[in-house]
Amino acid sequence: MKINTLLFATLLLLSGPALAEPLQFQTQSGKTIPFEVEIAKTSEEQQKGLQNHDSLKPQTGMLFVFDPPTKPLFWMKNTKIRLDMIYISENGIVTGIHENAIPFDETPISPPAIKSKGVLEITGGDSKKLGISKGDKVIHTIFKKDAK
Repeated sequence: MKINTLLFATLLLLSGPALAEPLQFQTQSGKTIPFEVEIAKTSEEQQKGLQNHDSLKPQTGMLFVFDPPTKPLFWMKNTKIRLDMIYISENGIVTGIHENAIPFDETPISPPAIKSKGVLEITGGDSKKLGISKGDKVIHTIFKKDAK
């Protein structure tokens, strides 16, 4: 009985939500904005994304990672909440922001012309509210450290 309980507890821990990782924005005005993000690297994780979430905690989100960098298309199928999609280049620079994507909308959302290494989805309207804009720097382990 103790072994089954231990096995169940271990499986529960392993199947739980992904651990959050720190990410920071350094705005062009000098402000640092901390976030905690879940990482979506596999195609399975990326297809699921933030579907079926009812809300996000403040300054949290999901970081989609693309290797090699690409021009990813997104849509809001089965996504219940508005999202801002922040496109980030290989060197960690914000190249574009799609604000307030509409819940359940299946219209493809076009990326910026520059290929993205990552796309961060956060609560809709938060990029404007927090002062995040094109040209800001993103600090996270997936982006090159020597960006200017």
